[in-house]
Amino acid sequence: MLDRLKHIALVLSEDSGDERRFAVNKEIIEPLSGLLDFHANKYCPELTECIPPEKLKEYMKREAAKVMYIGRE
Repeated sequence: MLDRLKHIALVLSEDSGDERRFAVNKEIIEPLSGLLDFHANKYCPELTECIPPEKLKEYMKREAAKVMYIGRE
């Protein structure tokens, strides 16, 4: 499993003598963490009540159809 994660750059490895160390690639994980945080806050407010998976697709369609204003002139 670590080899797969290493192959897609989620995990970095470093040989140190007779052992190999693995570390999370912060350059990749930090933006993903922000995205996961946004998703959790939007779809599972306060992590107490999540939208059930069977209703999530329909909810996301409705959200995507909303107009989002990004600025004014």
